[in-house]
Order: sequence, then structure tokens, then C-alpha cells
Amino acid sequence: MSDWTKTDFMAYLLFYAAKTDLKVTEDELANISENVDAETVSSIEKEINADNDIERIDKINSYVKENKCSEEEIDNLLEEIKKIYEADGKFDRLERMTFSFLRKTL
Repeated sequence: MSDWTKTDFMAYLLFYAAKTDLKVTEDELANISENVDAETVSSIEKEINADNDIERIDKINSYVKENKCSEEEIDNLLEEIKKIYEADGKFDRLERMTFSFLRKTL
């Protein structure tokens, strides 16, 4: 994680969002693939699947602290996360709660 690029972090964060409801839909995967190359998608998907939720949150928090993400970068990430949540045509309660948590965390 400490050697993540911004693209790696974006992929991890987008997968985290997509997995809010415990499954990644084809539409969500397509949205992630629009932002990230296939090799990164594959490696980050394996990594996030191996992590539990606490490890995922720790990795996200650590990256943000270590890399001092700007407000603009965070706003852009939140917009991409919102697109993931809306990819399947609904933005349900659990997704809204997780989005709110991520907004506060980032």
C-alpha cells in the first residue's frame, strides 16, 4: 500500500465503494475500468478481496494521510465514487451511508 500510485489508490477506493453491497456489478466494474487500466484493476481487485473491512479502511486512511491529498483530489475521488454508486441505477441507503462515511474520512 505504501507504494501505491494515485491510480492504485483510486482503483482500491472505487472497489471499496463497489463492494458496499458485497458484490461488484458489471456496470460498476465497467465504471472502474474507465478510470483504471486492466492490469491495475486485476491486481487491486485481488488485494481488496483479501482484505477485511478494517484493513480496507486503514489502507484508505493511511494513503490519504501519507500523500496529503488536496481538497480538489478528494472532491474528484468522491465524484467517481458517486458514479460507482449510481452505476446500477440506484443509490441505496447503505451506499449513501458509506458515501457519507467516506466523505468524512477523506
